[in-house]
Amino acid sequence: LCAGESRRFADGDKLLHPLNSMAIVAHAATMLASLPFATRIATVRTEASSVQAILSGLGFTLVPLAAGAEHAESLRAGIKAGLASGAEALCLSLGDMPFVTRDHIAALGAAATPEAPAVTQGPGWTGPPWIASADWVRKNADSLKSALLRDAMPVAPTADIVRDIDTVADLSA
Repeated sequence: LCAGESRRFADGDKLLHPLNSMAIVAHAATMLASLPFATRIATVRTEASSVQAILSGLGFTLVPLAAGAEHAESLRAGIKAGLASGAEALCLSLGDMPFVTRDHIAALGAAATPEAPAVTQGPGWTGPPWIASADWVRKNADSLKSALLRDAMPVAPTADIVRDIDTVADLSA
């Protein structure tokens, strides 16, 4: 998901802000592009042409959303596109989480089953990235958040990988 408006980030589009000489979104997208997924889909704001260029350059199919789209709308659009692609499973990750690793995504994939998704869960954090079978997502689409909390196999991350960048202070931390 890369369709946020960076409202809490005081210095422009946070996804384009440099982190170790690369845009924040490029860290997350490059890691995901290195995985053997059949399809990569990114929800993006229609006016975020620089973010779109980074993602399309890495092979992502773009799902544009109008300015002001809520997080839930971005989630629904990404899931709809993933299911329409014929995917057997979906992996949801965020463009503002540049520290997620291939190993963590692999651990989620190993923990997920057709009946139970795998979700990142650590002290004070339950959420993305997560992996779920397409059938499970279809069955639980109307109550996804509560279904994830109910059914998911927890996969503990290292503390640093689940940090997302919402503010300039998050970036400097």
